[in-house]
Amino acid sequence: MEAYFQGKKELFDGLAVASLEKNWIEYPVLHLDFSGRAYNEMDVVTKTLDDALRKWEKEYGSENRSDIPGIRFGNVIEAAYRKSGRQVVILVDEAESIKKLAEANGLSEDECRQKLAMMYIILELMGEYVEVERATSNRRTSALPQPRLPLHPPLQ
Repeated sequence: MEAYFQGKKELFDGLAVASLEKNWIEYPVLHLDFSGRAYNEMDVVTKTLDDALRKWEKEYGSENRSDIPGIRFGNVIEAAYRKSGRQVVILVDEAESIKKLAEANGLSEDECRQKLAMMYIILELMGEYVEVERATSNRRTSALPQPRLPLHPPLQ
C-alpha cells in the first residue's frame, strides 16, 4: 500500500489497479510498522514509536519540541503536509500484534492502549492534514483503501 500512495505506478504494471487508477498522486506516507519485534515490555513499544518519529522528523524537517509521542506525531503530520503540499497518508502495520504479544508477556491491555491512544487522538485532531489512515493486521486486505474526500486543498 505504501508504494501505491507514493505514486509508484511502475510497480503496478500488469495489475488491474494500474489501468483503473487515472491519477497517480504522490502523497507523503508515514508508515509505522509494529511487526518483527518482541513486545515483552512497554519500552519496546516506546522505542518503536521513537525510532519512527526520529526518522520522520528528519525527513520532513519537524523539530522535536516534546517528549510526548502524540505531540511529536502531530508535528510530523503538519510538517509533512507543509513540505509536500499534500495531505498525509498514515499506514500502521500490525498494531494489534502489540496487544497480543504484550498480553502473552504479562503486560496489561490498558498499558498498551494508553501508549497508542494519543497517536489515534492526534489522527482525529489532525484530520485536515490526513488523506488516509489505515491500520492493517496480519490478515490480507483484498483491495486498496479509497482515500477520504480532501478536507483541505493542496498548498499552492
